[in-house]
Amino acid sequence: MKISTDIKPVSYLKSRAKDMLDQVNETRRSIVITQNGEPKAVLQDTESFENMRNAIGILKLIPLVSYENIFFSSCYFHVIKSTIVKKPVLSA
Repeated sequence: MKISTDIKPVSYLKSRAKDMLDQVNETRRSIVITQNGEPKAVLQDTESFENMRNAIGILKLIPLVSYENIFFSSCYFHVIKSTIVKKPVLSA
């Protein structure tokens, strides 16, 4: 992030919205919009936004997959543990 170009006040957005849209679409870098010196919003190109949402969706799946693997592994272990192993009877 380049502070001089990637952080702008809301007044700049009001007067130069088209220029800012062109900038985020050309550079693929987000712009932080400030109000009274505080960060309030982020202007981002749609492709980067979609990529970020897809990545977040994939990251949300990781705990579910891990939980299912642990659950099914423990069930499998439980079945093996509870199986009765009979010793062969030797006839004399």
